[in-house]
Amino acid sequence: MKLFIMFFLLGTSSLFAIEVNSQTMKVSIHHNNSKISEILNDIENQSDYLFFYNHKEIKSDTKASINVEDKTVSYVLDKLFKDTDVKYSMLNNHIVLSTNISINTVIKNGEKQQSKEITGTVKDENSEPLAGVTVLVKGTTSGTVTDENGKFMIRVQNNQSITLIFSLLGFIVQEVKVGDKTEVHVMMQEDQKLLDEVIVVGYGTQKRSDLIGSVASVSQKDLGGRATLTVQDALQGKVPGVMVSQNNGQPGSTPTVRIRGIGTLNNNDPLYIVDGVPISNGADIINNKDIESIEILKDAASASIYGSRAGNGVIIITTKKGMSGKPTVFYDGNIGYHEASKQLDLLNAKDFAMISDEALVNGGKDPYWKGSTGRADTDWQSKIFRKGLIHSHSVGVRGGKQDIRYYLAAGYDDQQGTLRETNYNRYSIKSNLDVNVSKRLIVGMNLSYLYSTSLDIEQGANSVLMNAVRMPATVPAYNEDGTLGYPVGNEGDGQNPIGYAKRSKSRSNSARGLVNIYAKYEFFKGLLLHSNFSADIWNGDYSRFSPTFNEGNAKNQIASLSESYSKNKNITFENTLSYNKTLDKAHQISALIGQSIITFDEKSTSASKKGFISNDENMRYFNAGTEQDQVSGSRGDWALLSYFGRVNYNFDNRYLFQFNVRTDGSSRFGPNNKWGVFPSVALGWRLSEEKFLKNTNWLSNLKLRASYGALGTMPSSYYGFTSSLNQSKYILGTSQNVVIGYHPGSTNNDDFKWETTYQTNAGVDVGLWDNKLSFTIEYFNKYTKDILQTLPIPGIAGTGSSLTNIGEMRNRGVEVTVNYTNQINGFNYYISGNIATLNNKIMKLFDNDAPISSGNCRTEVGRSIGEFYGYVTDGLFQNQAEIDAYKLQPLAKPGDVRFKDTDGNGKLDAEDMDFLGSPIPSVTYSLNLGCDYKNIDLSLSLLGVGGNKIYYSGRSYLINGGNTFNKSTEILNRWQKEGDKTSIPRVSVTNANDNFRRSDLFIEDGSYLRLGNIQLGYSVSSQWLNKIGFQTMRMYISANNLVTFTKYKGYDPEISISNALNGGNDQITYPVPRTVLFGLSFTL
Repeated sequence: MKLFIMFFLLGTSSLFAIEVNSQTMKVSIHHNNSKISEILNDIENQSDYLFFYNHKEIKSDTKASINVEDKTVSYVLDKLFKDTDVKYSMLNNHIVLSTNISINTVIKNGEKQQSKEITGTVKDENSEPLAGVTVLVKGTTSGTVTDENGKFMIRVQNNQSITLIFSLLGFIVQEVKVGDKTEVHVMMQEDQKLLDEVIVVGYGTQKRSDLIGSVASVSQKDLGGRATLTVQDALQGKVPGVMVSQNNGQPGSTPTVRIRGIGTLNNNDPLYIVDGVPISNGADIINNKDIESIEILKDAASASIYGSRAGNGVIIITTKKGMSGKPTVFYDGNIGYHEASKQLDLLNAKDFAMISDEALVNGGKDPYWKGSTGRADTDWQSKIFRKGLIHSHSVGVRGGKQDIRYYLAAGYDDQQGTLRETNYNRYSIKSNLDVNVSKRLIVGMNLSYLYSTSLDIEQGANSVLMNAVRMPATVPAYNEDGTLGYPVGNEGDGQNPIGYAKRSKSRSNSARGLVNIYAKYEFFKGLLLHSNFSADIWNGDYSRFSPTFNEGNAKNQIASLSESYSKNKNITFENTLSYNKTLDKAHQISALIGQSIITFDEKSTSASKKGFISNDENMRYFNAGTEQDQVSGSRGDWALLSYFGRVNYNFDNRYLFQFNVRTDGSSRFGPNNKWGVFPSVALGWRLSEEKFLKNTNWLSNLKLRASYGALGTMPSSYYGFTSSLNQSKYILGTSQNVVIGYHPGSTNNDDFKWETTYQTNAGVDVGLWDNKLSFTIEYFNKYTKDILQTLPIPGIAGTGSSLTNIGEMRNRGVEVTVNYTNQINGFNYYISGNIATLNNKIMKLFDNDAPISSGNCRTEVGRSIGEFYGYVTDGLFQNQAEIDAYKLQPLAKPGDVRFKDTDGNGKLDAEDMDFLGSPIPSVTYSLNLGCDYKNIDLSLSLLGVGGNKIYYSGRSYLINGGNTFNKSTEILNRWQKEGDKTSIPRVSVTNANDNFRRSDLFIEDGSYLRLGNIQLGYSVSSQWLNKIGFQTMRMYISANNLVTFTKYKGYDPEISISNALNGGNDQITYPVPRTVLFGLSFTL
């Protein structure tokens, strides 16, 4: 960490030494018969000015000669454009060139009485101000241009028929009728025929029009206004084929991301790239407010450049950089609250006592409550849930000049959990610095640092929330003397959730720093060397103290302390050499070759001790314990050496070709398969550029593309190919002495190799009416071979199991994206939506395709991975005659569950268990709507999934009348007498029929439609901002997860599928909250 701090101080020490002095900036220009564009580029390189002009108006290919030494830019331009109709306007560090337009409109004296002043702003589709937009009064030569904040002022005749024309290179020309308005606000849309979006891809960039792989983009605008701490949160519902699911509602928890399904039995997480650097262990080093854009590489053509680490897809994160211009100070923050979006319907004290006594009587026992309602009527959910305060702040500065550009930001996030005793704090620092050392050499440094602290409580089957749900309402939260209430008698042995939350509290701290130093050297035009060195270092620690307590039926007599520490270091050194060349205007060729070296080292230590004599916080250290220490530790390292290359060819902007290949050598594999090769090929055809379609007015873009290639997946185990020794304790002889001994842990496998995914992708991109309407349709087929499985070894062999390449799996589906944007009389709106289908199928497993069982799930050839597996119910027995006739459940009573004999063999056993549905959605979709008028903007986002099931294991407690826990109000609809139509079995303290075994009684529809976000914003008028010295200011109110439409009875249908073999299980999971935020952002 000292190394990181040193780099950070060096990188930021020069940021504020920059002074922009545009008016006195002098340049030396020497050109003989050079193109105007070359002369303007030379001025940009020697000054902090940027030129804006329309190529149709300014003939930049015209040649001119000029020789001046140490003169101002104004002098150079006056001389350059002398005796021409080119005029210029200098707006801070922007220079706008135009022709035949009077930049500062002069109204004749006789017309001033009949004129009025029009002010306004011009922004792009991301609500960013546009500088240099020409604003022309239609039918005249009067006009002006917008300044660097997108603002303009123009005086026009007071005539209802006046129309303003807004134009800027790369944007669609817009006409706005003024009427009686004095303020006009315009959103300009990009014209893809003139300006093509640049997309970040592996080790470079590409124009969107040239892209033939499957790459989706998420802009910085899409990240704003939501209480999202992670990149994964920000992606939810934004990209078809990318499923994001929250693991729980714990503040700071990392969601699960699956790109085009689950492709392996092992780790399915995508690879993250931050500013060109591969990042291990997710992307938790980045504050979302520092992100400029995110690209998701979904197919082999786009991802194979990353080879063996790209099998689950690649997410490329580009952070904000400095820009030429005077320093801009910015703030972006919000404050609000979040709360549980739903509470379960549970029994009150009266109904709990009634159901409990009925269960006792039905089980042949005496009632306990006998009409009493106990000591209290406690709503435990209201005692454990709370309205949590959340706030987030980011402040920084951004600027630079022609030779140096900088971005520096600091962030702070605080989220108080919706459950007691949970909280998350995060501090972040981000610095990016780019320096033009010479015309050929650019060096830079990207620095990130993040420190977080998380307070968590017990999760899982015995979680604090589970205790709150199951605690009878008859138990008081507090006794009359102020001590915690606890269950007695027939109220079970659960812990008071308030006390349990405090006792089970754990603290996790994490510190992570990333430094990335790079250099770019252009040998000559088109040939660029890019070298990059990065160090990613993160440390973490965890601590939990379990105190003694005695609360009636619940107690702990031995206090314990557990702590763990981890250190991780990832070093990356990469070099690429790229070449770009255009021949005869029709042949565009680009090529890239590269080399990468990655080393990773990790070390962890865990320790625990029992027998603490006091619960005092000052006594929570290991020396205060009396029992033997339990200490364990591990260390691991791995390395990756890679060579890669890419060739792109574009003929006449019509026919596109791309070839990628990467070869990786990894220390994780044995001698027979140390190296893997991962190629891909892609073809594209832009039909819209063909002569027979090029001049159509309605067709803006039509492109067909297809790709095929191979991607790899490395195993989680660093040493899976080699044999290992395990340590065990043995008792030998009559002395009963414990002796440490060793035995084989696993056998070596020299043929241990990569998992390889072969992916086919085909798509069509269509744009209509200047791309106001655009849509993309894609089909993909992923086939993964050599999936690693743990091969069982008979116990007689005297060794443990080993990993073997055996399994095969297929994922295929269709993805559709539709976008529509339009403007009507200053009212701008957009509609975008996407939908994706997914079909997962296991094709091969080990041991003659023997199925894999895990928890409530089973994986079998011919079916989806990790499907729920259990008994199939067939209603309830209504009378003894039905039981006698069925014969398979002789211990049943009327009102008990009837289970099907699915195999028809005349007996009910494990062979009758069947597949009950998949936790993987077969359909995911989202719809995004937005509009703005003048200073007001509104956006709305809907997202949903369909076709998946949830195993609601918590319901097995909530409808089980035989236990001493509280119940769901569903149980009021239980079976009581013959003829009752219900699926809830009778209540009884006896359960000879095993009514609550794993079955479809707990399978529920996991489909949902959620209002993911709604946001209303207001941008303060420039007239007011000018008075207080602000450039821009926007305020907004935003709500996340406002309402969810679902049939699911649990807290939240968004259940994690992070465990490929056993996902979709809800054990009363910490629910994802509803959030309301008030936000403010401004620039100075």
